Amino acid sequence: MLNYRSVMESYQADPEAADGFVREAFRRKDIKPTDIDLGRLFEACFGWQEFQACRQGDKLAHDVIAAALTESAGATMTNAFQTITQQLMYATVIEAYESPEFIFQRMIPTRTSRFKTERIPGISGLGDARQAVPEGEPFPLVGVSEEWQDSPVTAKYGFRVAATREAVFFDQTGLLADRLSKASYWEALKQEYAAIDCVIDENAGAISAVLGGHRYHYKGNSIASYGDNSGTHNFDNLQGTNALVDYTDVENTELLFDAMTDPTTGVITGAFRAASNQLVVTTQLLHTAKQVVHATSIRLHAGGYPVTGNPAERTSDNTLQDYQIVTSPLLAARLATDTSWFTGNIAKACEWVENWPQEVKQAPSNSQDEFERDIVMQFRVSRLGAYHVRQPRYLVKSTVA
Repeated sequence: MLNYRSVMESYQADPEAADGFVREAFRRKDIKPTDIDLGRLFEACFGWQEFQACRQGDKLAHDVIAAALTESAGATMTNAFQTITQQLMYATVIEAYESPEFIFQRMIPTRTSRFKTERIPGISGLGDARQAVPEGEPFPLVGVSEEWQDSPVTAKYGFRVAATREAVFFDQTGLLADRLSKASYWEALKQEYAAIDCVIDENAGAISAVLGGHRYHYKGNSIASYGDNSGTHNFDNLQGTNALVDYTDVENTELLFDAMTDPTTGVITGAFRAASNQLVVTTQLLHTAKQVVHATSIRLHAGGYPVTGNPAERTSDNTLQDYQIVTSPLLAARLATDTSWFTGNIAKACEWVENWPQEVKQAPSNSQDEFERDIVMQFRVSRLGAYHVRQPRYLVKSTVA
């Protein structure tokens, strides 16, 4: 539990060290947001007399803070109050985003960008360029061609939370943090929806990246993440009639990876198969996936299971134990089915393009809202970015039908 008086005395003695202590305590979760009583914190910063005066309505909170700023110690305490409350808000937001059920947004890597949308240039591989060179003849000249991909149009996401004078002075530990955690949870849930939609290529984001969606946009073409080899979709990563039952179904998807070619040279490289180490399933398929991946051995009978005789039997180690099972209770609802499943590598297939990371900002005191509505603390949580499919060849989708 936070000792408010000790922290305030530390701020008076060494504000920078005290600030670092509070930040680290929140980071290590030695102090939880719900441990903070805003009323007691205000009292420790500005004194019992001022706290009582504000509580009884003799003064407005901003009058107290303005008066405190006229003294050097008061300025330090004002800074301490704002620093601790902002760290409280930030810790509450992060805690909501780190919920174990929000797995997909943690698996997708982030790439920082300074642009609303951008064209990502690339150079094609040389392909099968090696040739036999007769004695005395010149070596053949080979070249490369330009390729590019368009990143998504980024969007701003966030919310605002406010604390009235009453919320501060009658906090009773954690009321404001509880309100913020609920808002943060719903924001994190929407972020998880967007992350899942990017992986499965469904729902509202399944449009071109340049139109604000997550879909793969390559050389001017918006290409669905999953499909058979036809038209602009020049790779096959959709395996139909492939319900997840045993290792042979996973093997069917691996064979698609084996046949995957480089997008420009048409050469099979093996890179997509080598990176495939995840089995993505709905919770309805979770136990099946565990049996497939975690079985210690595989037993096969030649000729099936005859009712008489002694059929030949072969036992071998399970060769799928290197796969990581990825699941979420949200996946089936976003898929609108509980039978489709995926293999591949989410981190190589998708990314979050970020203009600025999640930030928590505190509004200055003496705002119009403070005067009109007695709102003495106000925080804004925001981020600017977008999910998109960077390389769909790193994922294979399997369906039952």
